[in-house]
Amino acid sequence: MGKTNILPQTIYPKVIGKVEKLLITLESESTDSEIIEHQKQAKNKLNSLHQNLQETLQSLEKNAEWDVFTIAFYGETNAGKSTLIETLRILLNEKTKLQERANYVVALDEYRQKELKIADLQNKLDELEIFNENKIQTYENIIQDILSRKNVLETSLEKKKSSVNKLNYEILQKVIYSLGGFLKSIVHQLDEQKELNMIELLIFELEQQAVQLEKAILKNQENMEGIESEYKNDKKYLESKIPPLNEQLAKLDTKLIENSDGNIVGDGRSDYTRNVGEYRFNVDSLQFCILDLPGIEGKEGVVQKEIDAAVEKAHVVFYVSGKATPPQKGNDESLGTIEKIGEQLKKQSEVYFVYNKRVKNPRQLLKALISVDESESLDIVDQKMQDTLGEQYTKHISLSAYPAFISVGNYWGSSFEKSKMKFIDAFDSSEILLEKSKVTAFSKWMTSQLVSNVKDKIVKSNFRKIALSLSETRENIKEVSESINHLEKRLKRTLKDSSYQLDETGEIFHQNLLNSINKSINSFKSRLREKVYSDIDDKIKTEEFTEKLKVGTEEETKKLVESFHKEVNKINKEFQTDISEIVKKYERYVDELVESYSDTVDFNFEFNPEINIKSNVNKVGAVTSIIGDIIGVVFLAINITNPLGWVVLAISILGGMVSVGKKVIAYFDSDYHKSQQRKSADENIEKFASGLREELEKQMENIINSVKEGVSNIKNEIEKSVSQVVVMAEVFKEVEDELKLIAIDVEREGELMYGND
Repeated sequence: MGKTNILPQTIYPKVIGKVEKLLITLESESTDSEIIEHQKQAKNKLNSLHQNLQETLQSLEKNAEWDVFTIAFYGETNAGKSTLIETLRILLNEKTKLQERANYVVALDEYRQKELKIADLQNKLDELEIFNENKIQTYENIIQDILSRKNVLETSLEKKKSSVNKLNYEILQKVIYSLGGFLKSIVHQLDEQKELNMIELLIFELEQQAVQLEKAILKNQENMEGIESEYKNDKKYLESKIPPLNEQLAKLDTKLIENSDGNIVGDGRSDYTRNVGEYRFNVDSLQFCILDLPGIEGKEGVVQKEIDAAVEKAHVVFYVSGKATPPQKGNDESLGTIEKIGEQLKKQSEVYFVYNKRVKNPRQLLKALISVDESESLDIVDQKMQDTLGEQYTKHISLSAYPAFISVGNYWGSSFEKSKMKFIDAFDSSEILLEKSKVTAFSKWMTSQLVSNVKDKIVKSNFRKIALSLSETRENIKEVSESINHLEKRLKRTLKDSSYQLDETGEIFHQNLLNSINKSINSFKSRLREKVYSDIDDKIKTEEFTEKLKVGTEEETKKLVESFHKEVNKINKEFQTDISEIVKKYERYVDELVESYSDTVDFNFEFNPEINIKSNVNKVGAVTSIIGDIIGVVFLAINITNPLGWVVLAISILGGMVSVGKKVIAYFDSDYHKSQQRKSADENIEKFASGLREELEKQMENIINSVKEGVSNIKNEIEKSVSQVVVMAEVFKEVEDELKLIAIDVEREGELMYGND
């Protein structure tokens, strides 16, 4: 089949337009206002389903990806989706990951250089301190030596000064106590004076030496202070260079953390991933995109829109699980994982189950990655997933992302580095770990077999979502339609039962009228015969007999009319009560059925099942009116409201009969005369009654037809409640059929676009 050049994106407004047109064309050409009203009600019931479909199609249009093949990693919380994706980003040189890793290398190099600079500065500070300490020590030693010399000098001065005091005392003694000594001290110096002069000269010299030593000490102290000041300045200068470097290190530390591998990997907390991560790849000119979805078992209310949008965008879905067992089922209170998968992935074209085995210890990789038990369990997973998703489920894939991720990543300030050393030490190289984890095989398969013929896969996937959205809505409508059909059948059974009861009540009414006529006429005959026989026993003449018969007939006819009027009123009330009860019971049962339907029917989609049975008239009032019409026809037919007419009818019948009897009875004796009068009375009474019965029965056909017509009108009146549901069912069925045709058209257009070669 050839491919079309029509832009695939135009399918969304086209389908929405078709559905809109479908709803518009639902309006019937009927002139029956009630049918038109019922159709409008049915359309209103469809509005929620139509609105949901329209929102779904608009969401698909908004989220659909037509240019880049998109793979969604979807699944349980903490199943390792992000770990696997991060590993693939590294292995397949995803653009942003390449930049991150390049940034990491640059930042790490800068970090090491800054560390070297700080270390060099620290060495210089250490050397400066040692140099300063040595110089200070030298000057301290010099000062100490000078101080020692000064101490010796000061000791000598003390001794000399003591000698001076002694000599002065001796000289004073000689001068005071010896004249010769006094004169000698004046003319010639005493020996003591000579010695004193020599000592004083020596003291002067020693004092000069002491002054020089003090100056030397001060000079050396000044030198020490200068050295200390120079040291402090040099130290301050060197130390001032370290804080900026530390600040740069802190920034580089942040940069290294930001550009480390594994930042998208969860830390064990629920809902670590809350937004959908999007990563684009270009491998051997094949472009594709990977979406990292939040876990479906976390706080879904927070992330559900993100998950839904990503699933609508994806063309292939990997369901990632950390267990080699089928996803768990739910219960009456909440959906299980398997139900969520069925609901969220049912429109996908290609779904895989990825068993991401948890491997935290290198010893686990010394044997086969997947055990026999796990392999058998994964076969069961395939069956369960197939049962849930149907033909779009493909197969399971087994791997272990963590060892692969640990072996190839760059890490800074995390526990991953320690784990990396542990795994690398056990297996020598990252290549071996990648092979044993089966991530290498998965990566090669994904970039060769999976990412092939992507244009057709994209169109097929997107068109399938549209067709399945239509089919889902159609199935929802079908479900509603079937529930309405079930309600319709129950209502029709109720209508049938009520119609039968109405017909039966009409027949009973008819029979009661006949019985009442028979009863009234028989009573009339009995009373009239008794009265006439009594007059005959009084030996009345023929003329009196005729008069008595006429008078008795007139009196009894009036009584018959009064009696029959009461009887008919009684029958009328019973008939009206029975009919009204049947109608009320029918309406009550219809209300109960509809209420029960609204309360008990449960759809797994948004739909208001409430049906308001609407009637344009008051059925009880209408029924009362119809019954009144029937009774009116009956009264009119038997002229029950005009007793005088019956009397005239009786006398006219009786007059012909009595005139014949007068000629017969004139020739006989008294007993025979009485006998003939009784016979004539019987004949006249019977013929009058027969004539009256004949006249009434002649009118009975009109009564029967009126009753049947009236009952038929009542049945038509109560049938209106069923017709509303019937029309609604017809409308839903029509929409269901039309949506099926639209879905077929969508699939056909999709085949034209991606081909069927």
